[in-house]
Amino acid sequence: MVVRVTPDMRETIRSAAAKLTGYRRRQFQAEMAVKYCDSSPRRAEKVFGWARDSVRTGLHEHRTGIRCVERFQERGRKKTEDVAPAIAAANLIRDVEAVARGAQEAAGAASQAFSAGGFPKR
Repeated sequence: MVVRVTPDMRETIRSAAAKLTGYRRRQFQAEMAVKYCDSSPRRAEKVFGWARDSVRTGLHEHRTGIRCVERFQERGRKKTEDVAPAIAAANLIRDVEAVARGAQEAAGAASQAFSAGGFPKR
């Protein structure tokens, strides 16, 4: 059974879905697809503007009762240390050398100050 969705209902449902994430969002999308779109991911995509794959996954979770595993930590840019350990090692060596140079310069400035009679008094 397909229920006609008014523009006001559509905006309210889209707003509610936007406030949810992950499993809860898919669960909500599946419930709305069952109620208003005759369990059709394509129709839910057309009516609500949701990703068809998310709706399909939510419908499968709704039907089977098995929750899909989310892997958000697998997304995004990987650390350089993980992708190219050689570059990370070279950067570490460069950073250690820079710190050592800075320490030598500081030590040199301090010894010059002491040899010139100490630091100025306030």
